Amino acid sequence: MNATIKSITYIVLIFSTILLSQPGGRGGFNPANMPKIGVLQGVVIDSASTNPIPYASISVVSMRGNEVVTGGITNEIGSFDIKEIPMGMYNVIVEFIGYEKVSIGPIKLFPGDGGGVEQDLGTIAMELSAVQMEEVDVYGEIPNMIYTVDKRIFDAKKDMTLVGGTGSDALKKIPSVDVDIDGNVTLRGDGNVTILLDGRPMRGDRRSMVEDLPADMIDRIEVITNPSAKYDPDGMAGIINIILKRGRFEGMNGSTTITAGEYSRYNLSGMFNYRRDKLNFFTNGSYRLWNSSGGGNRLFQYIYPTVTNENRQRTEGVREPTSNNIKLGTDYYYNKNTMFTLAMTYKKFDRQNEEKIYYFNPNYIFETEEFDKGTDLDFEFGYYKDFAEKDRKLVFEASNTINEDEGYEHAFSNLSASNTYTGDHVHSEDDPYHKEKNNNIIIKSDYTHPFGQSSKFEAGFKSTIKQFKTDQYYLESIFDSDYNEDVHALYGTLLYNFTDKLGVQLGARAEQANTSAVINKQDSDEHGNDDTTNIFLYLMEQALDQSPFENDYFQIYPSVNMLYNLNPTQRIQFGFSKRVNRPRRRTLTPFPQSTNNTSFIRRGNPYLKPEYSNVADLNFSSNSRKLTLNTGVYYSHLTDNISWWDRDYIVYQDTTYEVMGSDNAGKSERNGIEFFVNYRPMPFIMFMMSLNTWNSRTYDSGESDLNGNSKGYFAWGSSMITIPMIGRLDISGRYRGPMEITTGKINPSLTLNLSFQRKFIDNKLTMTIKVRDLLDNSNFSIETEEQLIDLISLETYTRIMDADRRRDKRSISLSLSYSFGKMQQKRRFKSDREGFGGGGMDMSY
Repeated sequence: MNATIKSITYIVLIFSTILLSQPGGRGGFNPANMPKIGVLQGVVIDSASTNPIPYASISVVSMRGNEVVTGGITNEIGSFDIKEIPMGMYNVIVEFIGYEKVSIGPIKLFPGDGGGVEQDLGTIAMELSAVQMEEVDVYGEIPNMIYTVDKRIFDAKKDMTLVGGTGSDALKKIPSVDVDIDGNVTLRGDGNVTILLDGRPMRGDRRSMVEDLPADMIDRIEVITNPSAKYDPDGMAGIINIILKRGRFEGMNGSTTITAGEYSRYNLSGMFNYRRDKLNFFTNGSYRLWNSSGGGNRLFQYIYPTVTNENRQRTEGVREPTSNNIKLGTDYYYNKNTMFTLAMTYKKFDRQNEEKIYYFNPNYIFETEEFDKGTDLDFEFGYYKDFAEKDRKLVFEASNTINEDEGYEHAFSNLSASNTYTGDHVHSEDDPYHKEKNNNIIIKSDYTHPFGQSSKFEAGFKSTIKQFKTDQYYLESIFDSDYNEDVHALYGTLLYNFTDKLGVQLGARAEQANTSAVINKQDSDEHGNDDTTNIFLYLMEQALDQSPFENDYFQIYPSVNMLYNLNPTQRIQFGFSKRVNRPRRRTLTPFPQSTNNTSFIRRGNPYLKPEYSNVADLNFSSNSRKLTLNTGVYYSHLTDNISWWDRDYIVYQDTTYEVMGSDNAGKSERNGIEFFVNYRPMPFIMFMMSLNTWNSRTYDSGESDLNGNSKGYFAWGSSMITIPMIGRLDISGRYRGPMEITTGKINPSLTLNLSFQRKFIDNKLTMTIKVRDLLDNSNFSIETEEQLIDLISLETYTRIMDADRRRDKRSISLSLSYSFGKMQQKRRFKSDREGFGGGGMDMSY
């Protein structure tokens, strides 16, 4: 009875619309005026592997005028849900790069027999273009880089060049992301970027953590340049979220990878999951030993009015880092709408660095050996609830990360009368020694509530409690630094689709932050042994004079996102948000990073305040079967700017020392352009290229050396060729263009990598050969010129520096990967179907 009434209602509505669409009996029938109440759903998969195909293009074509009426793209698990389709007769066209186009029709979006207002097209299988599946191995035809409404997603598991690589290698493949020779990560040329691991901030030295992370464990990397209020506002340039592989497939599944390379480089990683009924057990782990060696040259000239002094140095360095980690976890499906997750991760690392500096005129050798080891222990709990109403859900997550680290530095020269070095990982009493213990607790909850088909409200809270404790043992004294940071936040966002083309999302996040820093000193014996001629001890005493320090602040962070669909394959997106950059652990530690080399003294500043920025960007994207194009412009304005290279000159005991630190200084603004294109002229050939340019200006700083302009650009490109019956060849390169900085310039550099991959045993076994730095020319070169004042003689002089450095050299590696089990995911929740569909806007991230 209810079905009959529903059908009669639809027919009356359609008939009334037809009459109203014909004024005066003239003008003809207009299908666009039909009621927009139709819904089409389905899932798109690869016909060979049965894996879902994310971000395939769905076009709904009217059979009356052969015009595209609406459309959308599949979400991350290959499903689509297109709403607000006018009643009529249609063909549905499914397209994706490297696959044959699929046409489904005729589809009758009418009530009654032979049709329906809401129709599920079921599973749609796509075949590779122009090739018989039994004649060629499948090499992951899904493009590695996918642009969605709110973020760009790099599918690391599809990139063969990353087999046996590191997290840094993966980040280098992402447009607008760069990793320099020392592992510093920048986004759009800005180093103030937040890096997350499975949605949680990285703890400790994030450069080492990214470098130690095997790329084989990475599932995908998400880059969000203008996040909504739902996300933490940390990171001026945006957010990079590294998501690790995690099995949720039915039955028993897994994979393992072993890599061996030149210079004693080895990597072993794997993942495994077992799922039956309501329980899923998963684990992943890795062991990595990845030695590297490099060196460089430095030339300093000090030009005084009457004399010129010169200092030339040559450096050689060797790094021997080892790391291993394991993650264990379980998912419990209480019912079809409720899931609990419990997991634990343990990581152990041990790093050894050796460096020799050869000084000329006078001639002598200075050697340093650094040892650092520690552990990370992480616990996480999650509760996920889907309600009966579509897209309504509740998430609660809690985690606790405990990090312990200790290390020391030993130094000596051939001019020394004695060498107190006692052996590997055993330090003498004279060696500087540090211990760290850090604790991080995160508790968060998110609630999503839709209002009809055109609007959605999200709200939640998050509390982050951080504790950093550092003990520095130097000579006969112990200095300890305690830094605490608590941040409590509430947020809300409202999404509203005005039409099937225009959608707007507004949000606000309120945060209360409480920070404190306390530095103390204690002598190891009752007499003490202060070395009054030591610059390092003098700097530590300086930090004591400013203790304690407190900074409590409240801030509201608004966000605005707008999306306008030009047509089903082209869209324009605008974003605005207020961001904050809170000082990180390495910049907060007040003790010198090295207490052996007086020519370069680097220390942190526990009294740094956060910097704020207003960020806006405008992007255009276009997707078709052969071509994906994305381009945009961005602008940011910063206040309380943090200078990471604040140079101070300190005169102590009639000697001038250059001390590098961090401080709040002035304002700055940054703008740039980014461009990305993915072109596939044939099924077996794909080209990708990205370009990012940026300009920066710093002003209103009290120190003149911190003011100035800088600009630069970098590009990345890749060519992939699949050779039937043989394998796939990939050549990729990064070019860092000439960069102008306040004090000089950074010279251009080019790096090329070559990879070949072949699959065996029904694509279960994969062999990858990779050559890193094919031309053996990857380096960093800088030239600076500065006008300075000698604080002793008060003379003005010019200092010129010309330096170059290499962190590694060309190397070859071989990797073997084996997968077992049937990688088919069973949908448990309605949220599996979430994603961008139809012409509306979904920014749930």
